[in-house]
Amino acid sequence: MNNRFYISTAVLLLFFTACEKEIDIDYRSVEPLYVVEGRVTKKGRRF
Repeated sequence: MNNRFYISTAVLLLFFTACEKEIDIDYRSVEPLYVVEGRVTKKGRRF
């Protein structure tokens, strides 16, 4: 039981501890792109 507690505590500590790095991106100078999302299946349904 103690091992499970220690392992879960260690996992929670690793989960809430993260590396943070600030990245500045000038997104206003980039032209917008169109994104098309689709799915190919073997089902015969038409929309």
